[in-house]
Amino acid sequence: MVKGVPNKRFNRKNPGPDFPFARELIEKWKATAVLNPDPDMPEALLKDGRVADKCQPLIAIADNFGEGYGKAARAAFVELNKHLPHQNPAIAALNTCKAVFDARDIDRMERKALAKAVPEQDDYFSDWRGVNDQGTPHELTSGELSRMLKGLDVRARPMRIGKDKDGKDKWGWCYTRTDIEAAWLKYCSENHDTATHPSNIIALAKPQT
Repeated sequence: MVKGVPNKRFNRKNPGPDFPFARELIEKWKATAVLNPDPDMPEALLKDGRVADKCQPLIAIADNFGEGYGKAARAAFVELNKHLPHQNPAIAALNTCKAVFDARDIDRMERKALAKAVPEQDDYFSDWRGVNDQGTPHELTSGELSRMLKGLDVRARPMRIGKDKDGKDKWGWCYTRTDIEAAWLKYCSENHDTATHPSNIIALAKPQT
């Protein structure tokens, strides 16, 4: 349940002294193991389909080793996942957007760039299957993120984001730290006195073409 190290690969030429021994034990266990494909799942884990999918096979394996191991595994998974915002994907998205802004010293971020940064910040969105968790896994799109944030009163606005190669103002649809933090304080924060970052954003009218 710990996020993996990027680009870390198993070294087949030098697996370490423990790997062959562990593999031998696993092969012996596999030869006689009978797993329940539908083990009893704690209600806390069933609130999120993704969490349930990941925990179910591991709970089945734990049950195979005995009732005590099964109970311990269930308790551990409930504890490890209790902080996750299971009930509402939009709330999870807003929490993650705030984390993205907190990790960057910026006041605004383009819509597409934020949609790309959200899965990098939180694995919950890495195999996105829609708000109902029933679609085919795919990359979170800027449109999907926009629809979730719109329901929490956060909307992208046309803003100046720099200069193009000809020195002219470059514009893009952006989310601002101010809007993200205001929505977070309203919908997510347990402490409404949480300090926010000051912003010096000056909204500019988009020039007529």
